[in-house]
Amino acid sequence: MPNEVQVAAATLHEIVFKIDVNDGDYVTAKEVQLSIEPTAGNDNKEAKASLKGPGKVKLPPGSYRVVATVLDMKVEDKFTVSGPQTQTVAIKGGFATLKWIDKIGAKAVKDKVTWQILTYRKGLNGQRTVLSSPVGSQPRIMFPEGWYIAEATYKGVTKRLAIEIANGRQYDYVLCASC
Repeated sequence: MPNEVQVAAATLHEIVFKIDVNDGDYVTAKEVQLSIEPTAGNDNKEAKASLKGPGKVKLPPGSYRVVATVLDMKVEDKFTVSGPQTQTVAIKGGFATLKWIDKIGAKAVKDKVTWQILTYRKGLNGQRTVLSSPVGSQPRIMFPEGWYIAEATYKGVTKRLAIEIANGRQYDYVLCASC
């Protein structure tokens, strides 16, 4: 069966993983990477699994952590296995596509642009935290709802733009080198 993983040789229970992205985005749910591993106190250290999208795993009893990753966004949850069960991982976030243009009216550059997505607010140290560093001409990102700073460097020129992410929405943002 595709997306079915069996680990360890102890008593195993089937765990069905469902993925709920923004209350029903099934296309994105298939892109989610799941990583399952034992938590502290679980002696089944070899009981690990990974899936792409929804699927099934067989795990021995114990406590586990699941990390769901889609694009740049990670969601973590804990669960306990004591028998067969269904585990739903809920992900709420929005998407943005980033583009760099040389001047108003120009098309997006095709070369690789170095991007950084930073927290909007500065931390206690007075600095913003780098959340992601995509490289490409038009990278697509996913983050929880909120405000962020998109910083791009292309041919020695660096520009910044405040961007908004809203759950279940897709935005396109453009940085202009000469603007």
